[in-house]
Amino acid sequence: MRTGLLGEVWESFFVEGKKVGFLRRITAVSSPPNIFTTTLHIIYGTARFRHKFSFYNAVGYPAHSYLFDTNDGAPVQVKFVDNQMICQVDEDIFTETISGNARPRYGNYPLVVTMPFFEGAKVSFTQIDDGSCTVLGQAELISHGWDNVVIDGQRLKLWLVGEYASGQPGNRYWLDESRRVRQTQWRGATSRWVASKDEALNGLSAGWIKSVEALFDEDNDSDWTSDVAKWLGGE
Repeated sequence: MRTGLLGEVWESFFVEGKKVGFLRRITAVSSPPNIFTTTLHIIYGTARFRHKFSFYNAVGYPAHSYLFDTNDGAPVQVKFVDNQMICQVDEDIFTETISGNARPRYGNYPLVVTMPFFEGAKVSFTQIDDGSCTVLGQAELISHGWDNVVIDGQRLKLWLVGEYASGQPGNRYWLDESRRVRQTQWRGATSRWVASKDEALNGLSAGWIKSVEALFDEDNDSDWTSDVAKWLGGE
């Protein structure tokens, strides 16, 4: 495991060039000890979602489980056992046979930050739609090389990684020499690395920030994570 994966990351979130929210990602050692978990919050405007992706510390970082919560109904809970994907959506539980390299669309982070800095390097995987457990098909991450990028008036030389699904371009990621994702182009939005929570929240309205803080307090008080852990049942 590259140690650069672990820790907390904050990013400012932009739509049409306007700062509208933030992204927060925490990657930590989970239990059992060969499993790591990345918890992602993206909050902008009135939109909020949380994605918790657990993966093995092994070649390709195979998926162990994930949780997808859009704050709109019950979260989707998924675990991967051998070549089976077991999904719970509301009260429905179903199983589907999948390939060993399957992962949710929001589970690319460990692959992105460990992409070889070699032009043309490629990592292939099978993409899963996080909210519906639908198998979307083959996808790839491809290293394109160093790119000159201007971020907040600063000219940076960053390594560009492109995502492709069914031959169509998707997200694009720019990494610095320390393998931090300094900028991501999402579908219709952009997020940029910032050094702290204060910087991520700077410029956003005080009332909006207060409501966001209340959501984090609600998360901390909730037994949602313990309920999910019980459902997953470890390995």
